[in-house]
Amino acid sequence: VQAAIDEIAERPFSRGATLVSSTGVSAQFVVAWRAPFACTVQAVRGQRVGGSGATVNARRDSGFDHLAAPLSLSSADVWLDGGAVQNTAYAVGDTLEIVVVSASGLPTQISIQVEFVRS
Repeated sequence: VQAAIDEIAERPFSRGATLVSSTGVSAQFVVAWRAPFACTVQAVRGQRVGGSGATVNARRDSGFDHLAAPLSLSSADVWLDGGAVQNTAYAVGDTLEIVVVSASGLPTQISIQVEFVRS
């Protein structure tokens, strides 16, 4: 039984959100999740639909960015990886906030996904 529990604990899982607007998504901060257990950020990814560009990030507890520099969503309709992550440790009750830093050309959707593994 313990082996099965350990295997489940090591499986990655994702949390995030998609912001949608027919008139164009703009810069904003949105709380997407509250951690019910300790976990660690593994990756931050983003995608946009429409528009000509956007930059995104994700952060813990409204102040601890997961990417040192915002991820540029330079290509539409493609999931892009933010690279190295920081401020990765979540404790019970910490919040995940997704951040649209900037948007240009009126994108109609911006998705931000953060991958975790339980600690």
